[in-house]
Amino acid sequence: MAELPVRACHGRQSRRDTYERFLPAGGDVDTAVAEQERIESLADGIIEVPGAGALLKALNGAPWAVVTSAPRNLARMRIHAAELPQPDVLVSAEDVADEKPDPVGYLIAASRLGADPARCVVFEDAETGILAGCASGASTIIVGGYRPADDDLVTVDDLCAVAVIGHASTGVELAITPAAS
Repeated sequence: MAELPVRACHGRQSRRDTYERFLPAGGDVDTAVAEQERIESLADGIIEVPGAGALLKALNGAPWAVVTSAPRNLARMRIHAAELPQPDVLVSAEDVADEKPDPVGYLIAASRLGADPARCVVFEDAETGILAGCASGASTIIVGGYRPADDDLVTVDDLCAVAVIGHASTGVELAITPAAS
């Protein structure tokens, strides 16, 4: 049963809704939310997704964005804790009225980057984010262990499987080594 709440909340922004849905009757939602926020503010154990730093460095100044369901301050803290550069564009929970799987976060990011969403690549690890990335019109790549039951999206174990192989005035060319099935 513990897996169900994690699957239901990963990639979503509302802790309160999740706790209201899964806490036992009489559970203190305010206390649970406050404790979750305290835990999330800790930076211990936060590391980059393997290959993220190298991929960002290889972008060589090409603009990139982070779209997250996390609050802006928490997202910036986690990026810093992972020793990654801050993105050119950060779209956080404060920037969107509708959470993933609504594609609005990715559409805002593309707009702020001055890019057509169809020319963007989304790297996602959560089902709701994957759905949002696809709905935005961007090429969407699944990163990590999530494997949808019936999907033909490219999946990589981590970002070591993604390499920048060229830069052009129209964008960046990537080479992707999909995960073994």
